[in-house]
This record gives sequence, C-alpha cells and structure tokens, in this order.
Amino acid sequence: MRIALVGDLQYWSIEEENIIPKMKEIGSLEPDFAVIMGDTGGPKCTSIDGYRDTAELAKNLKCPYHLIFGNHDVECCPEEYDNFYPEVDYKEIFGSNHYRSFVLNGVLLICISVEKQPKEMMRTVHGVYVSDEQFKWVENELISHKGMPTVIIAHAPVIGNGFRCFRPMHTSSQDTYLDHTYNAKRWPALLKNYPQIKAWCSAHFHMGHDYDTAITYKYGVTHISCSVITDSRDGSCQTRIMDITDDQKILVSTFDHSENTFKQDSVIDLTVTEKPSGRVAVPIQGEILLGDDEPVNCWCFEKLGRYFISTKNKVLWDYDYDTNEFLGALTLEHFVDELYVSGDRLIMCYEGKVGSVDVNSRDRFDCMAAFAPQKLVIEDSIYGTPLPRVEFTTRLAKEGLYISVCE
Repeated sequence: MRIALVGDLQYWSIEEENIIPKMKEIGSLEPDFAVIMGDTGGPKCTSIDGYRDTAELAKNLKCPYHLIFGNHDVECCPEEYDNFYPEVDYKEIFGSNHYRSFVLNGVLLICISVEKQPKEMMRTVHGVYVSDEQFKWVENELISHKGMPTVIIAHAPVIGNGFRCFRPMHTSSQDTYLDHTYNAKRWPALLKNYPQIKAWCSAHFHMGHDYDTAITYKYGVTHISCSVITDSRDGSCQTRIMDITDDQKILVSTFDHSENTFKQDSVIDLTVTEKPSGRVAVPIQGEILLGDDEPVNCWCFEKLGRYFISTKNKVLWDYDYDTNEFLGALTLEHFVDELYVSGDRLIMCYEGKVGSVDVNSRDRFDCMAAFAPQKLVIEDSIYGTPLPRVEFTTRLAKEGLYISVCE
C-alpha cells in the first residue's frame, strides 16, 4: 500500500503550469492513496474555485485522495467571519467531511483538518486551530480502533517535535504547530495516552527533507516533515512517500522532483515501540533551534518553567522547557539587557528603555498580521525582582544555530 503525501499547494498563477507535471510525477509512482495536506487553491485560496482547481490538479495523481484544510484555507478577517463557511464549499466539491479516517492495509489513517478560529479568540488570520469537537472525534477513532497501528496526518506538527522551521516568521506568526495559541499541549498528551499512534505527518513549514530533523522521534512517535512541490523556503522540491508493507512496516521515502530520484529515509516497525531505523533525529531536551539568529543573554523563570533568550536580531524568545519549544517571540527595538519580574509582569530593559508585558497573555507576543498590536507597556523605571541569568552553549548544524541552556 503506497501513500503519497502532497505538501502545501500554495502557488502563484505563474507557477500553475509547473505544478501539473509534478503532480503527474507523483502519479507515475503509482500511489494507492494520497493526502493533500492543506493550503490549497493557489491564487484562489479560500474560495470554492480554489477547491475546483485543486480537484482538477488531483486527477493527475491517478488514485483516490483526501484533502485536509491548512490554516490558509480557513483564514478570514473578523468582518468576513459570519459570511465565510469553507466547510460548506468543501463538501460541495469533494462530497465529504474535511476530517476523516481510513483503514489502509491494517493501518488507521486519521486526517486532521485545521478549522476556522472562534471569532472571540482571533488575533491573526494565521491560526492553526482545531475544535474540541474534532479533537474528541480523534480520540473516539483511536478508541474504536483500539490497538490498530495509527498514522496521523495533519497540516501542522505537534509542539516540541524538533523540526526545522523558518524562524522567526512561523514562531512570530503564532502558527508554528497545531493549536499554537489555543491548547497545543493536548496533542503531546494524546500521543502519550495512545501508544498505537506510530507516526505523525505534517507539512506547513515548506522545508525540505535533507535536514537531520526532517524526521524526528518524540513522545514515542515518529514525526515526518513533508516538503512542497511549489516554492519552498530552502529551494527543495520533494514529496514524501509512505509504503505500508504486509509485514507491518512503514517505509518512509523521498521523491526529489528536481533530481528525479527516489530514496528511502527510514523504516518504522509497527510491531515495536522504539525509534525507527534510518535518518531520524531525537530532539535534545534543553536544546532549541534559533536558526539564523545568535543568542546574547538567557534568563530562567523557574516558577513557570520558562527561559527567555535575547538575540542579536532584537528578539526575546519565550521558551517553554516542558515542551522544548518556543511559545512565541517578543520583537523589540534592541536586544534585551536585563529582565525582571513582578507578579504577572515581565519587565524588559533594552537600550535605556523599560517595557513590560503580561507573561501569561496571548497578546504579549509580536504577531504577524495581528488585528491588535503587541500589548507592550512602556514603563518609567525598572521594578520587580531580577531573573537569574543562565549559561548557555551553541552548536551549528545544517538547520542553523542551536542553543543549549545549562541547568
């Protein structure tokens, strides 16, 4: 059983002719099933015409397929909210619900779809939100197929999985991982509670498969990043292929459209609970990727289990130690020299200025395309208790610069 995982179909009008031969290349690999992983429709994204165009492109796959929503498929501004029903247009074109499950060669495939954000919670159009209703449906699918090896396919990854993403854009957009600003930690908990889940596949980052962190092992699950056949952020043009064998293995491979090559990346043995073979990274607790930025200072807020990392690009990163992930970025006029805390206020000193934010508020972060600005209060003077500085080390990899906090 061969499954093709087609990454984000974001494309400009001038790219449309180039996509058709790439879809045909995927079809030439003779997949039995395909999942189109969201952000579809190109210049007609978020419209019924975009779904029609995607359905026409998908004919080139020469196999049954399912399409899930990405964040761009369901984005809208508050003034458009009450007249925007993407799930209705989806059903008219595709004739089914946008989140579904399939049983393929003894494996349960759960396809999770991004949904329109609740109006009262919207801060940016870019949110990757999943409703409680859909989350409960995922749990019910796992319960009703108890013990069956399961692969989850979603537009965005799980928090803390260690993938290479394009910083600071994704983190400052508040859309790095599923339910980023809503209830992100329920997904790692789900993976831990249901050991039948063997793999989680996601797109969203538009990054290639040639990084050590393109496949990772975290929470007892193999996390598989899927590139794109359109304009990627690192020049790659690749498609993930999963082969489910009769002896209960999943062969994870890459088809490179630029080089016309097919290579196996890893093998997941569905009968065991251990790291798969092949090129698979295990995220190191306390180490986090900064990418093209450089750290200047690091402080520990032990009470909240958080670290704050000031960088040369004038960003203060809010790092959650439990999930080993950045929660967001505070963009300032200069890198931070001193940090203090008073109650729920984080007080930042930078280039002779003092500003503060509510350390628990969603609005503390600078957020791309936000409907409301970052809630930064300019203070007259420093106050509160100084946060202790933490030593750190760095290492350079193909993914970029990593920082490790020293306990």
